Amino acid sequence: MIDRRTLMIGLVVVTVVLTGCVGWGTDGPADANTTGDDSGNLEEQQESNGSDGSATDERNDSETETTDADGDDSPEEDGTSSPDDTTPDESEDSTDSTSENDGSEDGRDDTGTESDYSSETGTDDDASNDSSNEESTDRNSDEEQETHTLTVYAGEAYAVEGVDITLERHSDGATTTRTTDENGRVDFTVIDGEYTVSGTDPNGDSDSAEVTVDGENVARHLLLAPENPEVYDVSLTVTDARTGEPIEGAILEGEGDRHPNTGDQLLQVRTGADGTGTEEAYEGTYDGDLRADGYESQTVEVTVEEGTELTYEMEPESESGSGNATASLAAPA
Repeated sequence: MIDRRTLMIGLVVVTVVLTGCVGWGTDGPADANTTGDDSGNLEEQQESNGSDGSATDERNDSETETTDADGDDSPEEDGTSSPDDTTPDESEDSTDSTSENDGSEDGRDDTGTESDYSSETGTDDDASNDSSNEESTDRNSDEEQETHTLTVYAGEAYAVEGVDITLERHSDGATTTRTTDENGRVDFTVIDGEYTVSGTDPNGDSDSAEVTVDGENVARHLLLAPENPEVYDVSLTVTDARTGEPIEGAILEGEGDRHPNTGDQLLQVRTGADGTGTEEAYEGTYDGDLRADGYESQTVEVTVEEGTELTYEMEPESESGSGNATASLAAPA
């Protein structure tokens, strides 16, 4: 029989052996080899992952560049959201906001509140519009007043065309200007009130008049005159129709239109010994006659303008006529 001591030694040996086997399982060569293999596999995986990681990084870089390129077209971030933002967080925020709005008592969101503010602002605008409408109504009231015609004539005996006539209203100093027609007339449409009409004729002479309009049409004349006519030299040459010899003492007389500034316009030119003569006359048309002793008189129409030169030939009187004239002239002596 095995004694107790031998049994105890055997248990101790078995215990030591088992303990050594447990340690070997942890740090033994087999485990070391396994660890080494795992380490090698880990390195191979890291290399493989490194390659995959580089490709992934390249793809990420490409996506980053694409994102940056798209971002360049967008405004810089300023804390506000863009309609183009579609991130999950914002979508969730939007959903939450919608949920909150759906749960609110009146069902209005911030946009609705702003609409209410705009409505309040619109009330102020309506007040401003009412004020503008009142002013417009006042202006319309003025425009609805009864109107009359104020007629102004430039000149009294003569119509002066092309004169600028100015009308001034005393109540507010408003003015308007119109030009007279071929009849020297201009019409203004006015309301009752005090006015001044004024104008200046082509000669630089001015005239004005005070006018009161009170329930009826009014007419006024301004003392204005047409432009003074120009003065030109009129050269006259008269010769004998048969001999061509100059006729001394021939007289050309004519009467033109009456001018308000110059009165009756007369033309008179007398020839000297050389059969010529020169005198000044106002421009215009004259009706007259040409006379000379011993010659038949002639009826003429003369237009005076710059560079007017008149040339006439006169027929001698017949002998019977001359004899009668001579006798008639000699009798009184």
